[in-house]
Amino acid sequence: MADEPTTGVRISLLGGVDVEVNGRSIGPLPRKCQELLAALALDPSSSIPVGRLVALLWGDDPPRTAEKTLQTYVARLRRELGPHTISRTGAAYRLDTDAHAIDTWRFRDALRRGDVPTALDEWGGVPLAGVESSGLRSLLDALVEEWLDAVESHLQVLVDDDPGGAVGPLTELVADHPFREGLWALLMLALYRTERQAEALEAYRRARTTLVEELGVEPGQRLRDLERWILDHDDRLGQTPRPLRRRAGRSAPAGTVTFGFVEVADVARLWVDHRDSAADVLSAVSQAVASAAELRGGTVFVSGTEVIGIVFARAGDATDWAIACRRAVAAVDAGGTSVGARIGLHSGDADERDGTYYGPSVTLAQRLAAIGSPGQIVSTHVTALLSGAEARSLGTFSVEGIPGEHDLFQIGDGRHRPLHTSNDGLASLPPAVNPLIGREGLVVRV
Repeated sequence: MADEPTTGVRISLLGGVDVEVNGRSIGPLPRKCQELLAALALDPSSSIPVGRLVALLWGDDPPRTAEKTLQTYVARLRRELGPHTISRTGAAYRLDTDAHAIDTWRFRDALRRGDVPTALDEWGGVPLAGVESSGLRSLLDALVEEWLDAVESHLQVLVDDDPGGAVGPLTELVADHPFREGLWALLMLALYRTERQAEALEAYRRARTTLVEELGVEPGQRLRDLERWILDHDDRLGQTPRPLRRRAGRSAPAGTVTFGFVEVADVARLWVDHRDSAADVLSAVSQAVASAAELRGGTVFVSGTEVIGIVFARAGDATDWAIACRRAVAAVDAGGTSVGARIGLHSGDADERDGTYYGPSVTLAQRLAAIGSPGQIVSTHVTALLSGAEARSLGTFSVEGIPGEHDLFQIGDGRHRPLHTSNDGLASLPPAVNPLIGREGLVVRV
């Protein structure tokens, strides 16, 4: 572990909010002050715009006096932590303290260095435990996801070395995180290696029941493979099966993932109105989409002029990306011509080959991007449910080329035209008031 300061300000966000100044605890802060401190401490030494802080503290419906109220919270923190701990640069605030004094920074620094045991030692519990903050939820969920990745990596080693010792913590983890297929896979493997084949198959049954009943999706390929190998007593179960091993660096998400597609609207008109700059505009749109995905752990797997596909391990990251992506694309300067993004989201299983994904889930997400309006985010029910995002039901629709009907939702605000789906038929034409049979003369006159 890197050297840590023994004096000055020390901030703990894991397991609750605790602050020490020169070794003395300053006691509980007001809830909004805790949220503000967390927002600054999660990105230390970076200037965070006032508008971003307001959104993190109050969400989409801040009070009219939000910015002035924010100043009072900053003043309170300066009194408690020291006058020079929080600085203002233009319309942004920055936490000026040693990053090593913040437990979340030490946790992430250990992960960056590949020191998983140290990272797990730093983890003190649920971030901001006891503080309800909808605005910070995505940032806190990202921390929990990083911790789960570290735990899964640690338990992978334990399953190899001491499968019996891994069964207990894995059983607890799958109860707390029932949609995480990697944990179910490790539990099945640990049970099998301790000669508990029936329990391993029962774990698969519970995992499948949870995924089907709660999300409407079947288990991913690696869980299905593992079940087959257990039934066959496959020799590959003697060591960690290759599908369960993580790749070096960021691995391609597997199992139940969320696909997001962006379709740039009115590209033809853009080329007509701004032929000389259209290529630069489309390049800027692609960069905005990719940057928003990168910040939220997404991976670009389709990169075209008009259509861009992103895959996410978590549905919540996908919906956060979609909302940020919509704003980023709308902000692209297109010389007076508005650039809109139609966005589709769907969570499900898919086959991954060399960084590219195939299957009905991919096709459905791409179709959803095509049927919406510019600036609209269309999602299936499973993604809306998994992400916990605010969603408005659009109804049940048939989607061209996709069997069955689908409950579709809109993520975020805004009013848009009806979806253009395959069950539209001729619904856009007004119905005939009277039949035309026997009115040949009137038809000729018309």
